[in-house]
Amino acid sequence: MNYGKWKARINNIGFKRTVEVWLWQERPDGGSDVIQGDMVVRVGIGESLPRPSFELFPEQLEALAEALNERGISPSRQYVEGKLEATERHLSDTRKLLKLK
Repeated sequence: MNYGKWKARINNIGFKRTVEVWLWQERPDGGSDVIQGDMVVRVGIGESLPRPSFELFPEQLEALAEALNERGISPSRQYVEGKLEATERHLSDTRKLLKLK
């Protein structure tokens, strides 16, 4: 049941105080597997999507984000670390070209 990369989306519905959290992966047949509580629901091509995986209040979403960050899961941190690594490589290459250390 693991076909590839799981995806996530957070929808803020204007008239609701909660946000919808969707977790899914696409299947090779073009359908999707959507997490619904403790189950995975198979959705075929053209079928309407089930309800969201779960809903959270903004303060719960913030707590989840903090917990992920504490575990070292931070897309923005990974982006910054990747840019820093690329910059360091560039500086190293520049030093070699200029025959500095």
